[in-house]
Amino acid sequence: DLDHWIRPTGSSEFNTIEKAINCLVTSLKGTINNLKIREEELLEELGKRWKAEENYRRLFESAHEAIFILKDTRIESCNNAATHLIGMNMKEIIGKELFEFSPPTQPDGRDSKEASREIIRRVTQGDLSIIEWDFMKKDGKILNTQAQCSAILSGDEILVMIIFRDVTELLEMRKREITAISQIEENLVRLAAINDQIDDHGGDQPEKDAGVSGHAREGRDLFGIVCQARQPGAVREGFGHLEASLTPFAEDPVVIP
Repeated sequence: DLDHWIRPTGSSEFNTIEKAINCLVTSLKGTINNLKIREEELLEELGKRWKAEENYRRLFESAHEAIFILKDTRIESCNNAATHLIGMNMKEIIGKELFEFSPPTQPDGRDSKEASREIIRRVTQGDLSIIEWDFMKKDGKILNTQAQCSAILSGDEILVMIIFRDVTELLEMRKREITAISQIEENLVRLAAINDQIDDHGGDQPEKDAGVSGHAREGRDLFGIVCQARQPGAVREGFGHLEASLTPFAEDPVVIP
């Protein structure tokens, strides 16, 4: 009982001992009180950390983009979106390396195994943050992704977090768009060549604008741009000049009898 004090006995030697013991008891009581306060602070801090970790875990699991956490070169953790991305369950993913879910080579032509390890090395050194990566699903389908990479400190270890976004459909749309534009340019240049042949055989004809709608004239303007361009790359520049002169459909409708 630290609240129990030693009663004075009257002897000088015992008085000295009594004072020393009483001082020691007082000091111990102060130390114990400080330890209790520190314990309460630590418990409060630990509770906040647990709450933060729980919030992070919820965000991690509910994220729509695929997240992989790598230790050294191997996957230590991933979220549900990651399993959906490559079509495998957690047990099939954890402990593996990225290249094991990828085609033999990446978009830049590098070997996937060498490329994945080089990416991790550069991310941990702070030299790399954005990458393009191809995955291959079980059925052999190739997935094009873009990813944001970052190094995170966990205790004494450095982990790599990579957030992947599937851009397969976006890249396919861009390819179709480029193909369509190239085809349009090629067809317009062919029309320009045909117009040259007509001019060579028919000579110059006076243009009759009477009764021609605004959109019909704009169509002839567009064709004139193509005839002057001669090169596919110049067609796009011509479109920019024509766009400023176009009128809204509501103001100049095309009437079909």
